[in-house]
Amino acid sequence: MNAERLALSAMAFGLLLIIQPWTHAGFVAGFPITLLSILAYNFVARRPSEDP
Repeated sequence: MNAERLALSAMAFGLLLIIQPWTHAGFVAGFPITLLSILAYNFVARRPSEDP
């Protein structure tokens, strides 16, 4: 799994935690997970391409 897919998966997981209605702890944890995955995706997008 490449880094972009991993960051996008983490974003989706964080958003899922934010929109789930069952636990407050999941809701609270969703925000930093989403923020960190957005930062990771931006970092991965700015690095040089691996394709020749």
